[in-house]
Amino acid sequence: MLELILPGCDKAKHTLQLYTANDCHEHKDVTCALMMQSVVDCDNQEFLQERIDNARHTNMTKKSALRAQISLMLDAIQKDLDDMQMKSVPSCIRIASCGHIFSAVPLLYEFMTSGFKCPLCRHGSGQIIDHAAQTVSPSNMQADLWHILCVLCECVRLPCENAQEQELRQVVIDSFNSAMFPTSPGEFTIFVVSTHSFPYHLASTSNQFAVHSSDHSTPGG
Repeated sequence: MLELILPGCDKAKHTLQLYTANDCHEHKDVTCALMMQSVVDCDNQEFLQERIDNARHTNMTKKSALRAQISLMLDAIQKDLDDMQMKSVPSCIRIASCGHIFSAVPLLYEFMTSGFKCPLCRHGSGQIIDHAAQTVSPSNMQADLWHILCVLCECVRLPCENAQEQELRQVVIDSFNSAMFPTSPGEFTIFVVSTHSFPYHLASTSNQFAVHSSDHSTPGG
């Protein structure tokens, strides 16, 4: 058994215990709640391939400015997955704080996309895993597996983070508009800059705005 601490996590709260194919036989009767099969029976190659295919499909069906970037990232880890040796990948993982055991790769994927919280009992802090250093794997973690998981999870999270930024930007715009143009009737003075400068009044009633000249004479040519 090996210990694993994911980047950004506290050893006292987030220790994981890794079991390789050679020492996981004692857990073969445990069912993984994520896969609904024995914790030792997960096909890691197939699992990662399905997640890459899902990310690629989602990327192609969304109108995102990140589409080209995500497509290149997925192409890169597809090659890494094709070349990766699966015999060194841990078979199952035990969460030390609550004792629940899962197939290793599905649990790592869950943590890296959703935060550190047990999928079964919800024990944990929800700590977000720091996967910025994709080329530096945690101690006792296979380097190519770590790289694939980091890039894959970034492809999953990028569109969500981009959507959240757009929502926040819209909230700021709406707040600004509400402050500048209240819904209650009122009067504002604006100035139109042109060859002739005249003060105009912007009258608002029921969100309908009209520009009125403060001088009833017609501007000269």
